[in-house]
Amino acid sequence: MRHLSVMIKPASGRCNMRCAYCFYADIIRHREQADYGIMSQETAQKIVDNMLLDLDAGDEATLMFQGGEPTLAGIGYFQYLLQYAKDAGKVRGVTFHFALQTNGLILSEDWIPVLKEYKVLVGLSLDGEKRIHDENRKDFADKGTYKRVMQSKALLEKQNVPYNVLLTLTNQAARHSLKVWQFVLREGIDYIQFTPCLGELGSDEKSSYALTPERFYRFYAALFPLWMASLREGKYISVKLFDDLANYFGGNIPNACGIHGVCSVQFVCEGDGSVFPCDFYMLDEYCMGSLARDKPSALFSKAQPFLNCGRDYIKQEPCISCKYTMLCNGGCKRMVGTMYFSNGICWYARLLDDILPTLLQINASILNSQHTK
Repeated sequence: MRHLSVMIKPASGRCNMRCAYCFYADIIRHREQADYGIMSQETAQKIVDNMLLDLDAGDEATLMFQGGEPTLAGIGYFQYLLQYAKDAGKVRGVTFHFALQTNGLILSEDWIPVLKEYKVLVGLSLDGEKRIHDENRKDFADKGTYKRVMQSKALLEKQNVPYNVLLTLTNQAARHSLKVWQFVLREGIDYIQFTPCLGELGSDEKSSYALTPERFYRFYAALFPLWMASLREGKYISVKLFDDLANYFGGNIPNACGIHGVCSVQFVCEGDGSVFPCDFYMLDEYCMGSLARDKPSALFSKAQPFLNCGRDYIKQEPCISCKYTMLCNGGCKRMVGTMYFSNGICWYARLLDDILPTLLQINASILNSQHTK
């Protein structure tokens, strides 16, 4: 059984927020065409049709919606596309799954029937406690958005819509492992992903928001015992990095992009159907063509410039003598200065030294049983 995933940016880089650290706003400034516009229903339909050309009965497919802010495409767009994908997949014997990453600003009761009918997994961007969130995630009027996002969180919970929280781990937020974990516990968050805040592309000057490798290490090294304490008390909370490491170093197939340092083609679609191999590299030189014109397999070979670029650092110290190199291969090349190296030290390797022995002792059935709930 094959599983094909495609990420769609139905509103291109358009957004109703002005986050201080937005990596996609940085990316589109480096393109000849920054805004590809709102995706038409015709383009969306062609993307689904071409996906299905590479799939057979019994296969599965996932459509993930991201931005910018994808909900700006409107409820009608989602109603049409999700139903179209469901119907077209049924004809071919392919099951579609759906996921939506949103800032939560315009989620309302009107969205609930669509999210529930098509079993859309929601990723809600929320940067922890009010002060930190409002400092970084403001609207067009330069006002904090914490209250409105928390209202969306409460709405999803009230309507039993499955969701997880995506917290951007800035250099400032990474100082506060305990406060972050207390927020997670207080707000009853069961699934959380800490997304490392990236620096700007091609800039020699490091953003004050960009996570440094040492701060990355200190955040997770302090978070791990808090996570373990909750687990020992019978409260499993999914922290994506810990789950990914337990699965990968436990001998399973990695389900996190970059954790094993081998780039794969993600098929990320802009508003006009133009497709790129990675969300972090949606630049003109890496455009593979259009998924509105060709099926994924026909575009795969055009990803070679991306797959071949930028991994010379694994031929140097500290990678050469590192005991994890054969497993991590240097990790995600976009996060080299965020998670890995500084001052001659690989802080990722140091974190693995600290937590991996304990992590691998955790009974895998505990993690697996929680994921099935």
